[in-house]
Amino acid sequence: MIIKNLTLNNIHDLNQDVDISSSLSIAGLSGSGKTSFCSAISEESLRRVITLLPKSEYSFLFSDLLDKNYRYDSIANIPLTFFLGKPSVSSNPRSTVGTHTGIFSYIRKIFSDKYHIGKEFFSFNNSALWCPKCKGRGSTAGKECTHCHGSRYSPDVAKYPLNKNGISISEINQFNFFQLRDLQSHLDFPKQYRNLIETIINLKIGYLDLNRTVSTLSGGERLRLLLAEFLISCENCLLILDEISSGVDFDTLQTILDEVRKLGSSNQIWLIDHSDVVLKATNDILYFGPGSGNEGGKIVDESPRPLPQNQPIITLEPKDFYEIKKLRKEL
Repeated sequence: MIIKNLTLNNIHDLNQDVDISSSLSIAGLSGSGKTSFCSAISEESLRRVITLLPKSEYSFLFSDLLDKNYRYDSIANIPLTFFLGKPSVSSNPRSTVGTHTGIFSYIRKIFSDKYHIGKEFFSFNNSALWCPKCKGRGSTAGKECTHCHGSRYSPDVAKYPLNKNGISISEINQFNFFQLRDLQSHLDFPKQYRNLIETIINLKIGYLDLNRTVSTLSGGERLRLLLAEFLISCENCLLILDEISSGVDFDTLQTILDEVRKLGSSNQIWLIDHSDVVLKATNDILYFGPGSGNEGGKIVDESPRPLPQNQPIITLEPKDFYEIKKLRKEL
């Protein structure tokens, strides 16, 4: 990728050649321009895809994406790029992990085929089976619905069991991904959903249940959920992941990096991060600096982070009492 005179926020006339055949870490102090740089690349990639549509369509449907807040002389050899940052999510209480991943839509189809009823009948957004008190939201006034206890469904849903054991779609909606994996023999998931379930478990978020409202997930959970979806469907793209180390322990981070390496076998990966573990996991590192704000926006040769200060080791023997000294007033 050849970038000439890119200007955005604190980045001014940046020129850079980036090898799109190897993985890259992007580091620097907060506010140094690394996220602005990646956002510009991602937005320009999507803008070029949109402009392939008939003008009458893209100018109306995607007018907000056509308004760019950056300028450049040229950006050549830019692949299809997706920026998986700290995703902003809807506060809609009807958006759940199950609906977001598409798994719950497939489960509704299974019940639909069994009872020869349209799958919308089994949605908690449909008045046919939703809880009459919360109307499928699972909560009222910010508190769990006392009528359905957060299940979103009315008791009538029990009339439509999946099998002879009497399990209903309301109960399946409460399952986490470990339980879904155990139920695969009854649900007969296609390969894409089996892979998605395994990937979510591998990314250490298998404890999430389908009914979990997406807006209640942490930033790290949302990012890993998005990453799982890209892992099973994305090829020949540039994926930019923002701070995958945020809020996770060392073992979990290593597991996430292992999954990212699998993703990198068919895509190019850029990792924005402050963690040395993440930075060392890629083939090359691009440093932004030398400082933040007006002092940043440039690509520098070395990490702008200050070196750790080693304090001298105190070798004195500890005492089991405090020495009390009288302060003598100088005359």
